Amino acid sequence: MDEIITRTRWFRRRHVELHISDSGVTVLSRNLLPGFGETTELVRWDEMLAAEAEPAGRAKGLRISRRDGKPDVIVSGLIAEQSEWAARLMADELDRRARRADPVMHNAVPAPEIPDKIEELVASGDGAIPAVVDFLLAQGVFHQASDVHFEPYHRVLRVRYRIDGLLEDVVELDAALTDPLLARLKLLANLAMFRSDVPQEGRVVIELQGRSVDLRVSVLPTLHGEKAVVRIFDSANALRPLDQLGMSPDVQEQFVSLLSRPQGAILLTGPANSGKTTTLYAAIQHIHDHRRGLASIVTVEDPVEYDLGIVSQTQVNPVAGLTFATGLRTVLRQDPEVIMLGEIRDLETAEIAIRAGLTGHLVLSTAHARSAAGVFARLLDIGLEPFLVTSSVSAVVAQRLVRTLCPDCAADSTPTSDSLARLGLREVPPGARLRIPNGCDACRGTGYRGRTGVFHLLPMNNALRQLVMARLPAQELERKAAQVAPGSLLEAGAQRAIDGTTSVEEIARVIGPED
Repeated sequence: MDEIITRTRWFRRRHVELHISDSGVTVLSRNLLPGFGETTELVRWDEMLAAEAEPAGRAKGLRISRRDGKPDVIVSGLIAEQSEWAARLMADELDRRARRADPVMHNAVPAPEIPDKIEELVASGDGAIPAVVDFLLAQGVFHQASDVHFEPYHRVLRVRYRIDGLLEDVVELDAALTDPLLARLKLLANLAMFRSDVPQEGRVVIELQGRSVDLRVSVLPTLHGEKAVVRIFDSANALRPLDQLGMSPDVQEQFVSLLSRPQGAILLTGPANSGKTTTLYAAIQHIHDHRRGLASIVTVEDPVEYDLGIVSQTQVNPVAGLTFATGLRTVLRQDPEVIMLGEIRDLETAEIAIRAGLTGHLVLSTAHARSAAGVFARLLDIGLEPFLVTSSVSAVVAQRLVRTLCPDCAADSTPTSDSLARLGLREVPPGARLRIPNGCDACRGTGYRGRTGVFHLLPMNNALRQLVMARLPAQELERKAAQVAPGSLLEAGAQRAIDGTTSVEEIARVIGPED
């Protein structure tokens, strides 16, 4: 390129570059003679009207037209292939942005209509793949999905949403679309496009309805192509205050009292996707507010799911040597009052965290176990001394997420001996209102809409302390803990079925008699 012309300026005998980015197109004109600087012209996408290649003597020029009477930018001295390629690239981007302005990209489309809309996008030709990916991700957010699955098979690419904890089929696409759709996802997540034989992970931030939504992309090679799962972190639906988590008044009162203590360890347990992180974030928000923002609060997480904006948050990076243990050691040198640790995974991390709870710090963390009492057995199994556990741990909270019945279609149900047995009950409590799901358009025919937490809080007391010191096996510890500390996760779940929040079947599915 040897010159750039605008309606107001001429730049001759210069090296010209085009930089195309998310912001727009920057034309950089650099004078090759010493002593002269460079000139740039940025044309933003929102002010660009069109881009086209046009004759310019024996070559072809590139005209970038702008809105609102702003002067066009004309780049001349290009060979035909250069100008046509640049014009086509910019025209495709303008077309994609026009598609994103479509109302269906900014509002929820009813689930049965999603396949038809995708078929329209695929049939539209050039620029269809980015539009399909954008549409599927946007609809996943609008339908409050926690994950979007792209699953390749021999003849189809199946797309599914995980909504309220269960996977739901969205659409089946031709297998020929697998590679271009995955390529688009990898491009968005800044993954290596040329590698399809190794697992990869990346991150995307999209703007929807005036808010930022964080997406974590995981790609895995499979027999029929790469499978991708996009986890959606939407703070609009995930960050909740303590009184909206689903705790009973008694449990919430005890939990708030524990959060007001100056030291000790409070541990949460539950399977993946049981809401532990949401509870931890709600606890951190409560502490921050009730200490009037004066407390020194630090978190060490893997990953940082949401930017709370009120505390110092650190994400572990094992490749760089930043593990839970090393991060926690450094945090303890920085005068913290409250520490949130994403998970206790090993002995080293457990020892540091539990000892921190003994030395004037309030520690919040999670540990994987079958029940609240099982956490104590888990800590002993990984090598902690019983006296450390009993001295530092103030309480353990077991939690699950259950689907709530759709208020538009749930129907009353007459309790049966079988349904009562599944709740661990022998008779119908006074005021019980058992209900069953029906299904309607509002709940996509599932009978459920939204989820709530079920919590069992097991506080440390003298009787429980003696059981832990005795190093009892996990099952025996759970059985005897139920005798010295009444209550269980099943009892808490039964109460949510009795008051009509959810169904007996949902409690049995999520909790079951073994808990």
